[in-house]
Amino acid sequence: MWFTLASLRGKANAPGRNEARAAFIRHKLLGKTLAVVHLMQARALSNVLWAMGKLQVDLANEGMGPYFASMVEERVTQLVDGDGLREGRVAAQLWYGLALSGCAWSGQLLGLMVERTVEAFGTWQLQAQGEVRPNWASGHVAHL
Repeated sequence: MWFTLASLRGKANAPGRNEARAAFIRHKLLGKTLAVVHLMQARALSNVLWAMGKLQVDLANEGMGPYFASMVEERVTQLVDGDGLREGRVAAQLWYGLALSGCAWSGQLLGLMVERTVEAFGTWQLQAQGEVRPNWASGHVAHL
């Protein structure tokens, strides 16, 4: 749903016309996503983060946003500690989602992401390597 909502953004006739409706939908969707974030795999999670970034969802100002961000951090940590970054394409998508989300992710999470990325980087196809690099330097990932 997040991906569809982000894809539809900008197709409305007048900017800001349906802001109250969009806020209501974001709130409801955030709650539903929160209920399943602990089950998401890396690709699904990165798609949600990408869509939230496109929609300019400010988790700090959403009612359950900070809790959602902490749950995402917990899930990403689980995925990265497992096989989360073994596949370069998935790692690239996850980095992109984290960077685009605009969230101030913890140094612990980003440090783990960097560590696991460096470990797996040489095994990835060149395309995935090229896709990861720009996201290290964007948004809140840049402080590393």
